Amino acid sequence: LEGFFIPNSDQWLSTEGSRHLTGGFSGYDGELGSYLGVPLIALLLLAGWRLRRRALPAGLLLICAALFSLGPHLRVGGRDTGIFLPWIVPNHLPLLENVVPDRFNLFIWLAVAVLLVLLIDELRARPLLGSGPVSVAVCVIALTSVVPNLAPSELLRAPPVIASATSFRRALPTAKTVLITPATNGQFAMYAQARADLAY
Repeated sequence: LEGFFIPNSDQWLSTEGSRHLTGGFSGYDGELGSYLGVPLIALLLLAGWRLRRRALPAGLLLICAALFSLGPHLRVGGRDTGIFLPWIVPNHLPLLENVVPDRFNLFIWLAVAVLLVLLIDELRARPLLGSGPVSVAVCVIALTSVVPNLAPSELLRAPPVIASATSFRRALPTAKTVLITPATNGQFAMYAQARADLAY
């Protein structure tokens, strides 16, 4: 639940304390997209208030996606509280039982984008306090809270035996499943698998 409010390592405004706290949240680092921040949430509430019915479809998408992204049980501080959430029902249905709830964050951000575009259009016609610069400043401040951490990307190098389909089949002709250790980087195994044309 705190993932919506506490910046993680992917945010520029994160602190050592917030990174330590969010490090205990469930999900892989690629699935830590739930952070919206208090300023952006306040801007979204403003959008709902100013847009009224125009905000309804995107607002409903945002609320449903946020609820589903929390999974089948409410987790607070990385601990399962045992409180059931709406995803408990589809979590046991065929085809949906393997859905990763964190990935509903994509729909959250889709709804956020729609609401922001509609709000900006509204603010052009009717600025806050009758001032265009005030409207621009409010939007910029709210969006600053979600600026990503532009850390340099790392160059991944996979050993040829697992990064080449030919080498892999030559070394392990009957293998279908490979456990890559140490598993410190969740994306490394997927990268090596893709490089080997999904030979394993």
